Amino acid sequence: MSLSNEYTPIIAEIGTRNIRIGFAGDPLPSATQCTSAKYPYQFHDEYPQFLDVDDSAMNKHQRANVIEQMVAEQPEIKQLIQIYGSERHKWIHLNRSPSGRTNATEEDWHLQDLLADMLRDDLVLAPRRCKVILVDRGFSIATKFRLCEQLLNRFKFKSVITCPSAVLSVMGANERNGLVLDFGWESLGVSLVVDLRDVSQRIEEIFTLGGLTLHYMVVRELIRLDNPHVNEHLLARKDLFEIVEDFIMNGMFVLPYGERIDDHTLADFKITDDVFVPGLLRYKVVEDLYFKNESLRQSITGVLESTNIDTRPLLLDNVIIAGGVSGIPGFKYRMVQEIKAWTGAKGVVGKPTLGAWAGCSMYVSSVLVNEDKSVWKEQEVTRDIINSLTTENGVKLAGLPDSVNAIHKIGR
Repeated sequence: MSLSNEYTPIIAEIGTRNIRIGFAGDPLPSATQCTSAKYPYQFHDEYPQFLDVDDSAMNKHQRANVIEQMVAEQPEIKQLIQIYGSERHKWIHLNRSPSGRTNATEEDWHLQDLLADMLRDDLVLAPRRCKVILVDRGFSIATKFRLCEQLLNRFKFKSVITCPSAVLSVMGANERNGLVLDFGWESLGVSLVVDLRDVSQRIEEIFTLGGLTLHYMVVRELIRLDNPHVNEHLLARKDLFEIVEDFIMNGMFVLPYGERIDDHTLADFKITDDVFVPGLLRYKVVEDLYFKNESLRQSITGVLESTNIDTRPLLLDNVIIAGGVSGIPGFKYRMVQEIKAWTGAKGVVGKPTLGAWAGCSMYVSSVLVNEDKSVWKEQEVTRDIINSLTTENGVKLAGLPDSVNAIHKIGR
């Protein structure tokens, strides 16, 4: 019996900045919800990732000394940390648990509230009659367990099956192989997919190259302007986060490969109301962060060099660039050209993708629902499984079903 004849399959993509939920077979989610909390809550000892001070190897005293030294050398860091702290409730951490955070469960409650609102207002279905296919965005095993526990015990869904986002992005491009670069909010994930298998299992995850870093590097540049008008009418605003986010997606651009621009020819840019910022801010930060970054080049070429030489052409022929940052005009084309220069390969081709959510929707509606129950049953996480893994001595995470390459097995 097929999955669809028994239960309604629901696609859920839970990210640090957005949650998308909808029905398998639909081209778009029924609901997309930003993860911002209605009210700020406090996070202790957490700082912008590119400052590189959120290290569990440092104790509180050592971290304070490092920050004090940084502020002495770069005075704008103090204001940056203050702004970051005031906006930290605008997203949720899924995989990372920064040292010193004392109220981690508050994010869990916030996530539960968001999911409850979406299920009530947008899906209007009884969870007991639904099975969830969860898009796995490189979750740690602990995060995967926590999400499954919420979906099964809190919301009473029948079961959960996880599918890796990199493979789903490749399916969303109507391909079976690909080099997937996911420029998400929290990090950049570099994955290798061969024959619908994540052979890298997200071998590279760079926390200093996500949208979060880009966002607060823009804020740092705004502080560095040391402009009283900008300080009063922009940096002091309660909606600064939304203004910067809009500026990144609708005001920034990426220069074509090899092209240079005279900064003096760029007019000042109206970022909001009567606040103007230098035109070079529209491209300089993204240029410095992504295209003058040696660690990005080393990560991508290193991952490719770790694969069989015969496999590399399959990957470079299907370069799939996803994530919010990739929506900046010119970003995808420039990244493909950079990869071509970094690798020396001639056949580097960027492929458009509908994204992980749409790829998952197509996979479930066209493949999974038509398979015999025994084929996908072993990939399911049920309430009984979750509860059996919880003991007096802790959680047996190793017992959680591994479905990382289930699509390869089922979709052949």
